[in-house]
Amino acid sequence: MELEVLAGFEEASLQKIKDVRQLVVKVESLMERFWEKGIGFEEFARRLMESEFHGTGRLFQLVPPNHGLSLLWILLGASKEKILNLNPVLKGLPPNEIAKKVTKIKKDLEAIDILGTSWAVIGELKEELYKRSEIFVPGTGFLLSLNSALGVLAVDYQDIREDIKKCSRYLERIGENGKASIEEINELDSLIKRLNVYQYSQKDIKNYPSRKILSSKDKALRYKFLDNLLLSGRKLVFETVLDPSNIYLNFRQIKDRYPRLLSHLLGVKEQHLLDRIVESFRMFQYMLIKDIKSFYNPEVLERRLQQEFGVGGSSEIGATEEEILLLSEELEGLSDREELLRGILLALVGLVKSSEEQFLQTVGFLTPEFCQALSNDFRDKALKIFEGAKVILGYTQGTHSLFQVEELRGLGTIFLASFIAAFIVSQACESKLISHDYLAKFLYPLLPIPPYQRPDPKDSKGYAFGRLFRLKGLMYVEPGDVEKYLRKAQPRYIMTMKGLRDVGLPNFERELYEGSRVYRAFFGLPEQFRAEILKFLERAVVKGFTKVSNFLTYENQFKLLGLLAIASTKIDSQWCIANLGSVCGSIDITYECINKELLNFSYDRILSGDLPSIFSLELFEDGPEIVLEFNPDIEISNVSKEFAQATDIQELKTKYTKILHRASEYYITIDRIEKILQKPYTDRLKAIIQEKLNIISRELAEIKDFSTLEKYKKKTIDSMLNRGVFVKEVIPDVDEVFERKANELRQAKIMEIRNELARIKDQDRLMEYWEETKAYLKTNKSILGQDYLLLVARLFDSTSAKLLNLAQKNNGSKFSS
Repeated sequence: MELEVLAGFEEASLQKIKDVRQLVVKVESLMERFWEKGIGFEEFARRLMESEFHGTGRLFQLVPPNHGLSLLWILLGASKEKILNLNPVLKGLPPNEIAKKVTKIKKDLEAIDILGTSWAVIGELKEELYKRSEIFVPGTGFLLSLNSALGVLAVDYQDIREDIKKCSRYLERIGENGKASIEEINELDSLIKRLNVYQYSQKDIKNYPSRKILSSKDKALRYKFLDNLLLSGRKLVFETVLDPSNIYLNFRQIKDRYPRLLSHLLGVKEQHLLDRIVESFRMFQYMLIKDIKSFYNPEVLERRLQQEFGVGGSSEIGATEEEILLLSEELEGLSDREELLRGILLALVGLVKSSEEQFLQTVGFLTPEFCQALSNDFRDKALKIFEGAKVILGYTQGTHSLFQVEELRGLGTIFLASFIAAFIVSQACESKLISHDYLAKFLYPLLPIPPYQRPDPKDSKGYAFGRLFRLKGLMYVEPGDVEKYLRKAQPRYIMTMKGLRDVGLPNFERELYEGSRVYRAFFGLPEQFRAEILKFLERAVVKGFTKVSNFLTYENQFKLLGLLAIASTKIDSQWCIANLGSVCGSIDITYECINKELLNFSYDRILSGDLPSIFSLELFEDGPEIVLEFNPDIEISNVSKEFAQATDIQELKTKYTKILHRASEYYITIDRIEKILQKPYTDRLKAIIQEKLNIISRELAEIKDFSTLEKYKKKTIDSMLNRGVFVKEVIPDVDEVFERKANELRQAKIMEIRNELARIKDQDRLMEYWEETKAYLKTNKSILGQDYLLLVARLFDSTSAKLLNLAQKNNGSKFSS
């Protein structure tokens, strides 16, 4: 009745007052339950004051305040970010849809048991969120998305039941029609991504804040259902989008209208790679439908002409229409056509991606979840096409020998599919590979079709020397051309005799000049040394030499090849892989050291099998592979592992300083080395400090008051600062140790107060104890905090009210008597 009067007899005002009372009761319950145990409320209150909220005003007007508190309890516990954005929850919804969504939100919030959900439980949710960046609050439709760079936690709400129904309907409808629009594919992909997040949220988080907990059996059934649904969805997206006859049309629409879908499907963010993949698909589609005139992009050809011949160049460039038609007919004639065509498409994606360093270690045709939807047989076939295309392109660039190409021929249609993939990807790049002369010299001879002749493997030494030119990036000049040039033949005459039509004279002259330097340097080597290099180049796969050679003198380039050639004789195999990847990775900061070391290393020592001290060799028979390592790189790697063995800060610092000093002897700049060492050094530094914090924690157990605690804290931090071991990343950890002890002292004091208040029987003693407690609170108020002081005061007020009630009852009894 009193509440009705306070509300002025208005129903809406009465409901608001009731809501506020419920909120106050819940806050007090949280304080009582979690403050005294030191597991949340004080941290919650601090985070609440520090955080910036967006969208809460609109949403929290539509749900009861205690429900809003439940949501904030979860969000602030699961995130370290200062900005919480809840605008996505109701964004863009008409009023009738908002009402429906709010009803579902209320049901989920009602089911959250925050009194049974400490921040220790929420910590598991926090861990998964920061590991994955996107996660559902288990048992609810709340989707949390993390943007650590901006310091924002975005909150959305999804009706998962409806998403599952939608996904099932899409699969059923598309399955019946046998086709789907790009809009449907985009929507289906969005549903799959969301359900995938929901699935791992339910699977990986064991502690639910919601009371809606499924039995183990129901969980297993739901996971299996979702697994099948997601697999079917991904398979359908893959089969629909990767349709060979419409591949370019599909991906052009996706690129223009749904760029995020394009990036998600291909697992690529870089725009230039996406453009190159789509261009490869365009060429594939026009080759497939025999639209020969549209195979090349006219703008690309114009740019290539200008690169070779300057503005106004009138020569033709690239493959002829007859040659493209010939390849189109070969493509049409592939058996197992559909699977091979899709395999070529996946190989194109892999080939474009593998041109960038971050994709070198993995064959990521598509994003991992879409790759899972491919059958093992199909994935293996696509991988063979991809690897075959790499061999063919490697042959044209000198990294692979004719020996590997001959092995590839035995794979039949896989060889042809690999060839077409290599051809398309070479023409999709705006480089000198768009050239009829390049194609006629390198690619076409590999095909068993007229009028091109296969390379003659009989002249192995001549072939190996020519391969050396290609390893140096010389595509149009051969050793015979250089011999003519050295005998004073004019470059234009040599070009005319070779019948080159789409290479500009300046570029050809540049290659001739570079070829003459390689030629002279090579024939300046001892005869036996030259023979070993040529023998090695006949069959070996050489990785990384082209980049490394650009930083070395000509003599040292050949000495490096000689080291690999002599090492290859230790492997009992017809061929081997020589891998310079490790040296390649740091050559831009190590070339001075390598040049100096190789310059002073004689040919005789190399031929005898000796190795410069800066290098080490590993031989792998199962490859077979030779891996040449730059020793300081290994040393840095080993020392970074030794950091883990350091038990003292000074020891760790000494190791760090020593390796940087040593690195300066080998590297032109040590900035990159410092970055490599930074993580293991900082990790071990933190670990050592954590060990110190554990010692501090044990010593803190003896402290019983705040004054001693503050003195000990100041002394400890000053000591760490003076020793130079206090890094900013560790400050929160140190503060946390002392804050944990402060919480223990707060809890101990409040328990002491509760126990004493329970023993007090009269107001005089209560006031006397209040004065004692007040003095303590005044002394330590900066540490205790205002909320704590209010809590203590309420305990005294509550006790006072109980004593007054008891006194009134006793007086009433006496009066009755």
